[in-house]
Amino acid sequence: MSGISFKLRVTLIFALLGLVTHLLMFLSSAVFTANRAQDRFIEQAGIQADMLAGTLEHFIVDNEWDNLSRMAKRAGSTREIAAVRFIGPGDRVILDTDRFLGPMDMPWYMRMDDDFHGLKLDPLLGYVVRRPVLIDGSIVGAVLVAPDLLRLESELHRDMAVLLLMAATTFAVLVVLGWLAASGLVDRLRDLDEGAARIADGNFEHRLELRGADEISRTAHTVNRMADALLREREALEQQARTDSLSGLLNRVGLARAFRKMAKGGRGMSALHIDLDRFKLINDTRGHGAGDAVLQSVASRLRHVAPGDALVARIGGDEFAMIIEEERLGERAAELAEACIEAASRPIEFHGMKLAVGASVGIAHLPAQSQGQDADRLLADADIALYQAKEAGRGRVALFDGEARDTLERQADLEFELALGLEYGEFIPFLQPQVDALTGEVIGAEVLARWRSPSRGLLTPGAFLQSLRNPELEERITYAVRAAALDWMSRGDVGRPPTISINLSSTELTRVDCASDLDWELTMRGLSARKVSIEVLEDVVIRENDTEMERTISALRAAGHPLELDDFGTGNSGLANLVRLSVEQLKIDRSFISGLDSDRSRQAIVQAMIGIGRALNIKVLAEGVETDAERQMLLSLGCSRMQGFHFARPMDTDSFERWMTGRSAAA
Repeated sequence: MSGISFKLRVTLIFALLGLVTHLLMFLSSAVFTANRAQDRFIEQAGIQADMLAGTLEHFIVDNEWDNLSRMAKRAGSTREIAAVRFIGPGDRVILDTDRFLGPMDMPWYMRMDDDFHGLKLDPLLGYVVRRPVLIDGSIVGAVLVAPDLLRLESELHRDMAVLLLMAATTFAVLVVLGWLAASGLVDRLRDLDEGAARIADGNFEHRLELRGADEISRTAHTVNRMADALLREREALEQQARTDSLSGLLNRVGLARAFRKMAKGGRGMSALHIDLDRFKLINDTRGHGAGDAVLQSVASRLRHVAPGDALVARIGGDEFAMIIEEERLGERAAELAEACIEAASRPIEFHGMKLAVGASVGIAHLPAQSQGQDADRLLADADIALYQAKEAGRGRVALFDGEARDTLERQADLEFELALGLEYGEFIPFLQPQVDALTGEVIGAEVLARWRSPSRGLLTPGAFLQSLRNPELEERITYAVRAAALDWMSRGDVGRPPTISINLSSTELTRVDCASDLDWELTMRGLSARKVSIEVLEDVVIRENDTEMERTISALRAAGHPLELDDFGTGNSGLANLVRLSVEQLKIDRSFISGLDSDRSRQAIVQAMIGIGRALNIKVLAEGVETDAERQMLLSLGCSRMQGFHFARPMDTDSFERWMTGRSAAA
C-alpha cells in the first residue's frame, strides 16, 4: 500500500465504500423486489382461487357451465396466473385452462418468502393455490390455481438486471467522482507541498495560493505566516550579519556587499583606513566600558563627517573604513581624511572624564576603469598606506604607494619561509668565543642565531630579523636557537665554553613566566644557571618604571644568572641603573672599538667606560675586536676581556668543538 499514490488510495477508498454500499443496497433491493413480486403473484393466485371457488359452487348447484368457462378464461388471462383446474365431486376434473408448469426447482430467494410456503406442491401440476368447495359443510370439489412462476422468475431476473445496472452505473459515477475529488485534493496538497518545499529551501518570498476557507487553505495560510516570520528573521539576521553591534556601522561583511553594489556604478572610488591612536591605553587603563564609549563616539562622528553616499564601517577593534565615489581620484579623499582625524581627536566625555584619542589615516584609490577589484584588496592597499602613516608619526595621512606593497609582500614571503624554517629545524646556534687576551683562556661564548636557508644560504639575524614585524615568530626563532644551544651545552664539557651568553628581548623580559620558564629549561637539561649569562640591551635598563621587567631581571639574577649589559655606550643608561640591576659585565659596543688604536676620542671614551666598570666592580668586555692593534690598545687601557674576528668568527657547534679541541692541543 505504501507504493500506491495518494490519489489512487483515495479513489480506492471511495470505490470500496461505494462497492460495499451498493452491494448492500443491491441485496436489499433484490430481496425487496423479489418479495413484492412473489407476493403479487401468490396473492393474485389466492384471490382468483377464492373467486373461482364460488363460481364452481354455483356450477355444481345450478350447472351454469358458461359462467364457469367464462370465469376460468378470465382468470387464465391474468398475467400472474399460469393455469386453472376445476375439480368436481369424486375428484373429477371438470375444466382445465392453459398448461400447468408441473414440479420445478425454484430459486433460493423465492423459496425464502413466507407466502411461498402457502402454496401446495402437486406432484403432477406443481405449485398451486388450492381452494375447497363446501356445500352444506361437505367438500364437493376444489379449485386449483397455479401462479405463473416462470413469468415471476423472468420478471425477477429482469428486475435484478436493472438493479445491477443501476448499481454498476452509480458505482462507476461514484468512482469517477472519487477520482475527481481525489485529483482536486491531491493537486491542492501537491501545491501545498511544493510551496512549502520552496519555502524550506530558503525562498521565503514565495506565498501559497489560498482557495476558500477549508482546512487546506487554513494550512496554506499558516505556512504563509510561517514564511513571513522566517523572512523577517532572515532579514534581521542579515542585517545583524552586515552591521557592527557596538557602533551601528557596517562591519566587514556588510562593507564588502555594499562595495559590490557601489562598484556597479563604474565610477572611481577611494578608501580611507582609519586607525585610532592611543586607544589601547584607554582600554587598558580606563576599562572596556570607556573603550566602547570611545568607539561609539568616534563612529558617530565619522558618520557625521562622511558624505551622504559614503560607506562607513568598523572593520576591527579600533579600525574604521570609509569608501567614497570620486569623479577625480583624491579630490575629496585627502580633505575627508583630515576631517576624520579632527573628529576623532576631539575629547570624549565618559563618566566625568575626558578621554582623548587620535587617528591615523591611509588612503587608497581605485580608478574607474579597474575591473575585478574587491573591497578587501582596496582596504588592504589603504592598510598599507595606514602603516606608512603610523611609521611617520601619529595623526598623519598617507597615500598608498605600490612600492610599499611590494615591500610588504616580500616581508610576507620571508615570514612564510621563516615559519617553514622553524618546522624543518633550519635555525641553528652559532657561537663566538670570548677570551682573556692576557692569558688566551676562553672565558665564554656568545650565542648568535643563524638561518641555514636552502634558497638563501646562511643568513645572520640582520638579514631576516630586522625586517620581521611578527613578534611571535621572532620569539619562536629565539627560543629554537636557545634550546639548541642549551641542548649542546648539556651533552658534556669537552669542547664547551665555561659559560654561554644568550640575549633576552624586552618582550620576553616583560613576560611574568620568563624566569620560571628559563629555569625549567635548565633543570630539564641538568644545567646550572651560572653557565648561562643573560644579555640585556642598554635601552632596556633605562626603563625604570617597567615593574614587570624589573621583577623578571631580579628573578633571573636571584636564580644565579650573570647579567650582562650589551652594546654599552649606545644608550642613555645611568650609573644608578647599573648598580640597581647588579650588572656583572659591561659589553662595550663594537662601534667604539673599530679604529680604536688610531682614534684618541674613542680611546678616551673606552677608557672612561673601563673606569666605570672598575669603579663599580663590574667586568668589562670589548666587542668587535678585529685587529691586533685594537687588542694591544685595549690591553693598554686595562681591558683584557675581548670578543671579535681577531680571535674567531662565529661558528656552529661542531666547528666550535673542533676549535676548542685545537686550542687545547696547541696549549
